[in-house]
Amino acid sequence: MPRIERDPTRPAKDPVVEALKEEMLEALESVLGIASTACHQVNVPYKRYRKWLATDPEFKRAAEAITDITIDFVETQLFRQIQEGNTQATMFYLRTKAKHRGYIETPLLNIDTINPIQILLPNGVNPPELPTIDITPDEDDDDE
Repeated sequence: MPRIERDPTRPAKDPVVEALKEEMLEALESVLGIASTACHQVNVPYKRYRKWLATDPEFKRAAEAITDITIDFVETQLFRQIQEGNTQATMFYLRTKAKHRGYIETPLLNIDTINPIQILLPNGVNPPELPTIDITPDEDDDDE
């Protein structure tokens, strides 16, 4: 059964290329969406695969659907590990999904360029002499 759902109002495509695209999608599914491995399996250059993604919206949708299936599979494995008591899996989930509850690796720093950063030291501690650093962008930086 074809995986690529074609718009019947569009002109027909080359049947040999279409068969190769279908073979590529089967290979993608068998290797959980790893494109370079799938390309190797069906002897399709990676650049051609990228071109198909860029120029064939129906092929791209089918390839993205495989990626979604892969993500679902990996999430299922992660939840299975969490249920089995795997602390690393639990912490990974919390660090990626529960940041709003404080599960973050590094504190998020929001630099306010209008107000200077102030560091408060205890009484009697003299700060070292440090140069002032100007972080305002140069006017000519917009060209980059």
